[in-house]
Amino acid sequence: MMLRCRSSLRYGPSVAKPGVSVIIPARNEGKNLPRILDSLPDGIDEVIVIDGNSSDDTVAVAEAHPRVSRVVVQRAKGKGAALSLGLRVATHEYVVMIDADGSMEVDEIPAFVAALDAGADVVRGSRYLPLGGSEDLTPFRSFGNKFLTGLANAFFDVKWTDLAYGYAAFRGRPSSRWMSSTTTPRSAVSR
Repeated sequence: MMLRCRSSLRYGPSVAKPGVSVIIPARNEGKNLPRILDSLPDGIDEVIVIDGNSSDDTVAVAEAHPRVSRVVVQRAKGKGAALSLGLRVATHEYVVMIDADGSMEVDEIPAFVAALDAGADVVRGSRYLPLGGSEDLTPFRSFGNKFLTGLANAFFDVKWTDLAYGYAAFRGRPSSRWMSSTTTPRSAVSR
């Protein structure tokens, strides 16, 4: 779903197409990472794995994979902290966030990028759209998600269908706009 669209963008000889960073928060996903990383589509310029203090071989697997540009070990706890850290260290104009557990269709990344190319500032995936879904979306979680999504839609005047789904893409390095320029990733150890 595209939000806050601008006019269509054109790329020519004098305008370079924006680069794409992919952020993958991972905790104890050493077994899943190779499958996810191997299935990433072409056109991705940077892959950053944010490790949430894994007790398995997640870091070693990420560091050994040729698609991974950087592995960052977070010190703060939680997926939100991992995503925030990833947004701070991403270096390209477009940033896509995916999970390391294989729950997101990485083949859809080009569609997210195309929506950004067309002028969207934010593109969000949804488990509630046709062909969407999730095995772990219980009725209770679904109710809470729909309630919070409704609040966000009213507050921000948007039409999201799934606020709690982490599959999203942003234009313009969100960290450069939404976080102070003096903010540094103190909660991380870069490898």
